[in-house]
Amino acid sequence: MRRRVTIGALALALLGLVLAPGAVADVPILNFGILPSNHQAGGHPDLQIAFSLKNSQAQLEEEGVNTPCDCQNARFVTVHAPRGLVGNPHAAPRCTTVQFAATSCPSDSQVGVVEVMVTTLSFTSPVYNMVPREGEAGLLAFEVFGNQIFESFGARTGSDYGLDTRIAVPDLLPLRFANQILWGVPADHSHDRLRFGLEGTSRPGAQLCDESSVITTPNVAEPDAPPTGPESAVLQCIGIGKYGRAIPSNSSPEPFIENPTACGEAAQSGIDVLSYDGGETSATAPFAEVTGCDVLSFNPSLAARPSSDATDSPSGLDVELTVPQFESPTVPSPLEIRGTEMLLPEGFSINSNAADGKSACSDAEASFGTTNAAQCPESSKVGTLNIETALLPGPLPGYLYLGKPLPGNRYRIFLVADGFNVHVKLAGRIEPDLKTGQLKVIFEDLPETPFQKFSLHIFGSERGALATPTKCGTYGITTTFTPWDAVLGKQSSKTFFDIDSGPNGAPCPPAARPFNPGFEAASAGNTAGAHSPFALRLTRQDGDQFLSALNVTTPPGFSATLKGVPYCPEA
Repeated sequence: MRRRVTIGALALALLGLVLAPGAVADVPILNFGILPSNHQAGGHPDLQIAFSLKNSQAQLEEEGVNTPCDCQNARFVTVHAPRGLVGNPHAAPRCTTVQFAATSCPSDSQVGVVEVMVTTLSFTSPVYNMVPREGEAGLLAFEVFGNQIFESFGARTGSDYGLDTRIAVPDLLPLRFANQILWGVPADHSHDRLRFGLEGTSRPGAQLCDESSVITTPNVAEPDAPPTGPESAVLQCIGIGKYGRAIPSNSSPEPFIENPTACGEAAQSGIDVLSYDGGETSATAPFAEVTGCDVLSFNPSLAARPSSDATDSPSGLDVELTVPQFESPTVPSPLEIRGTEMLLPEGFSINSNAADGKSACSDAEASFGTTNAAQCPESSKVGTLNIETALLPGPLPGYLYLGKPLPGNRYRIFLVADGFNVHVKLAGRIEPDLKTGQLKVIFEDLPETPFQKFSLHIFGSERGALATPTKCGTYGITTTFTPWDAVLGKQSSKTFFDIDSGPNGAPCPPAARPFNPGFEAASAGNTAGAHSPFALRLTRQDGDQFLSALNVTTPPGFSATLKGVPYCPEA
């Protein structure tokens, strides 16, 4: 009885979310909403996704007109989940396309149920977790009247990295209504009476519900009014399930859906519909704010060390960021990282020699603001990276690039990773302290998505992007982590490394380092009174003191002609 009341309340609340007035579309969206069964931050709710469309072909059939029409049937329906709402495709076994075609998907691979109305007929089907096709992050599928319908998942890498679901609708199915319930923990016994088993394909709605499945148009003039008509009973009925025997899952209970972890922030879901005649329509609906962030854990840590343990030498840097994650069906998931600040020790600097032959990647080349992969030039690459997350079939490999400088943001870096139709592009910056010279590496507004490990290798050798301190000793790197919700506050992690030799294997330098700069200067020709190029070469050996000033005195009679040479404008 408790289940009946809960699902019924979800249904009534969901159909109250209607399209705001003023939208113009070829396939009008009558109502739309995404509703979780609980609002616990990081929790694992059952998720209800429902929408209804106005379909011209269905209307004509209801009116008894059988002549061909310029039907505005939905071809693709894309549902935009709110930022931070994610799904784990590894939480349930997968069904292969061969098994799905033979209607023999294992019951353990079922992750929900869906009711679909086409023209005047309603069908209810199991939703299966599928083996993703090449390049896909995740894939679901269900069958309606012999037609296979697939739902592919991807991330909005051009904006907030939220989850998008794209449903491909066959032309022979003029879609009018869909109500899908995805299970937060598919193996939970509360879903046993909703599992179809190996015999399950789509079933007419009458076998699931006693009421008619006719969709009525909501009252757009009064969007706050509760929905009326048979569709309310249909949604309540799908949540109850009248299949008779229970089919328990043989899998361990693992969470399939995770709520956002940022409390107190208004969230929004959306839907786009592309028709077969090219028309496009969109709608949005609010998503309930999550609560209970104070019970979430947040314990990231970072280990880092340079690739060289010699003083005053070119060096790379190896960084490993770990974020403890656990997959508990009953405990909310930890908070995600929103920002990081890594403070390098005093004396650790940028190696200016590494700039020779390097270029910078522009924002356009990095494809920021789009879902496309970055196309940064090879000459701007300065490192490699690897991202591990349970949400994808495997790790995401990528690279670190030098970003094109901007006013007030001179030292920019881009993290780029690609795989499974996901193209990650994150912009960071390096800020030097004008007093101490310490470098701070900053990344802000990271995606609100869980990951277990982030590994970064900045190239070393003689062209290393960094330079080690000039004295032997133990040095520390301090990292500050900002969570997506500020309830727990920022966390810090500190890691140490040793510099224990001089350059090129020499002993540690003395307190007073040597100072033996090299200097060469000459003109390209020796003809008296002739104009000739002039070159100056200054060198400093690793381990020597830095130059604080340079004064060059030319021989008597040496001069230059500045006529016709324009002045450099002030920056």
